[in-house]
Amino acid sequence: MLKFFYSHSELIVTREGYWLRPKFPKLRLKTKNATPSYFTRNVVQTTSFDENELEKTWQEIFAQKQKSHRFLDVVLPDAWVRHFLVQTPVNANSLADIQAAACKRFETLYGEDADTWCIMLDVQNLIGDGVKNVVCAVPKNILAALEKNARRYRQHFLSIQSNFVKTWNTHRHLLLKNSWFLVPSADVLLLVIIDKGTWQFVRQVEIRPGSSTNDAWLQTCVSREALMLGVPQPVSLQLASLVPDTFPMAWKKHGVDRNGVISVPMNIAALSSQNTLLKAAV
Repeated sequence: MLKFFYSHSELIVTREGYWLRPKFPKLRLKTKNATPSYFTRNVVQTTSFDENELEKTWQEIFAQKQKSHRFLDVVLPDAWVRHFLVQTPVNANSLADIQAAACKRFETLYGEDADTWCIMLDVQNLIGDGVKNVVCAVPKNILAALEKNARRYRQHFLSIQSNFVKTWNTHRHLLLKNSWFLVPSADVLLLVIIDKGTWQFVRQVEIRPGSSTNDAWLQTCVSREALMLGVPQPVSLQLASLVPDTFPMAWKKHGVDRNGVISVPMNIAALSSQNTLLKAAV
């Protein structure tokens, strides 16, 4: 039997820079947890997307290497996209009904026209009335810019995902009972609350410049979100990243396992004295 093996690469965009990690199907076990190569200068200075900066960076990375990086998986920073949950409409009869519900939900949450965004969702997990699932909305101008640069170097995309979606798909099998799943980046912190195997909440918390992202800040942040949502405090937090080197040092002290996950126990006793203040703030 004739088999076609191709090599492809994963381009991870973060505020700290662009990371390029080769991925080879035949050598997956050897490269799965390999540390990405840091290819570029610190080009992502703000949370906003800059098409000219992307073009310059793309040229810097691929001008002499396009043949060895013909197929790409691209991971976008969470600050460039939107994540939210959508509930399957009662008696939805087609994919168009579900897509329309996601677009309407987007416009309700953000007050923007959904036509300028690409609304992506996993329809297989939306089967059944009232089922919730996560939706990722990507600006169409970002997708157009990626396609433009890829065509210039005769590249093809195998996937384009947000950092959160990629991290969740990679690590979701590691989720512990009564734990929250957190995906931190330089600008935002994504919190996932799963109960009995179903999505309950996806929350995005802004990490302001100069914030002390230590254990106290993290646990206070989680406690505040739990009070606002009316859900029990988690027993522990699981922080995951595609680039573990970007974890703040205060969180690394808990140890990064071989899967790139940090487990932080919640200090419920220490937080109990703050609950009155947090409730007042909410």
